Amino acid sequence: MEAAAERWMDRALRMAREALENGEVPVGCLMVYNNEILGKGRNEVNETKNATRHAEMVAIDQVLDWCHQHGKDPAEVFAQTVLYVTVEPCIMCAAALRLMKIPLVVYGCQNERFGGC
Repeated sequence: MEAAAERWMDRALRMAREALENGEVPVGCLMVYNNEILGKGRNEVNETKNATRHAEMVAIDQVLDWCHQHGKDPAEVFAQTVLYVTVEPCIMCAAALRLMKIPLVVYGCQNERFGGC
């Protein structure tokens, strides 16, 4: 893995540790666009009592907010965004990433039980 990708994955791992420290499944992710983090997320399911608050969904919402604040077309931004996530996305998150047309997902380990990639 190239140095930049290792740096992004290291940041995602820090998000996963933060999730674990907050009683969540330890998953963290970053959405990187033009070498800038537009969205970052960690699992927030237990904290929010909302089953859809997986790390990837939290990050997608942040990217959408960024696009709105900067007058950017989300479709164009997502088409050039790379997701770095500590664990292979589940089926729900994989479907959302597909809908957003994220061209590249880099994950740290497989999710043999729930993976959707």
